Amino acid sequence: MILRRENSVYILKLDNVSKSFGKNKVLDNISFSINEGEIVGFVGPNGVGKTTTIRIITNLIHPDKGNINICGYDLQKEREKALSCISAIVENPGLYTFLSGKDNVDFIRKINSVSKEKMNDVINYMGLSNRINDIVKTYSLGMKQRLALGICLLTEPKLLILDEPTNGLDPSGTIELRKTIVNLSKKNKMSIFMSSHVLSEVEKICDRVIFIKDGRINSIKSNENIKNSQTFKVYIAEVEKAEKLIKNCDFINGYTINNNEFLINMDNKNLNDLLKLFMHNELDYTGIEIVNSMLEDEYSKIYGGK
Repeated sequence: MILRRENSVYILKLDNVSKSFGKNKVLDNISFSINEGEIVGFVGPNGVGKTTTIRIITNLIHPDKGNINICGYDLQKEREKALSCISAIVENPGLYTFLSGKDNVDFIRKINSVSKEKMNDVINYMGLSNRINDIVKTYSLGMKQRLALGICLLTEPKLLILDEPTNGLDPSGTIELRKTIVNLSKKNKMSIFMSSHVLSEVEKICDRVIFIKDGRINSIKSNENIKNSQTFKVYIAEVEKAEKLIKNCDFINGYTINNNEFLINMDNKNLNDLLKLFMHNELDYTGIEIVNSMLEDEYSKIYGGK
């Protein structure tokens, strides 16, 4: 079962989820959804609720209120069916380092009644064949991460959840993991929800980015829009007239005002449309400056120096 709304296929949907630990409210009515085959980044500084959100989705802790729907199943009412749709690596890969890689995979295979043929396919897919009989403690961090990811793939999940997947990986390990994640999404239609501090990887991998701040969803943005958009700084004397025009303009993504300085975010291609708008409405402006608006700039705007 997959939840369908307005031609989108929701693999994961959170509605007004809240969680407190004592008097500390960690999550405050957060809502978002993830579509089939979509890679979604979950970003924010430490302590804003990323790991708590992931632990709630994976049923490691329970929310105080709100609903979580996975593949059309209510996590609270149909827990086993909902959890059968997901696999996750939360914080550190949970591996038995004193066993071989194959023993680790085989243990999970038997629990989930997966065929040996499927197990061998996963081992080959993750590029572990040459070292699968070696003890895991001899693996590099990148190999451990690939092994953990391979174990996740045994059950062919609809949703893969990764908490800081590139932590500690060297450049080659990061590149391999990136390729694997993209292939799983594009070829297998697997949805992937990943938290990460490595903004350059989020920018390369993700279709959308969810920004969480102080336990609330600050914004959800298409990575393509972030890449293709610019923030233009425009100086306008007639502030009220300008704001009225800009507020009702459908090609403008957002704006802020500081005295007579407007910061206007929109696609690069719409700059001429903006200038025509000013001209047709006899709105005088003095100077336009371009401000970069890639993911790191977006992050800085939301979180400042954190």
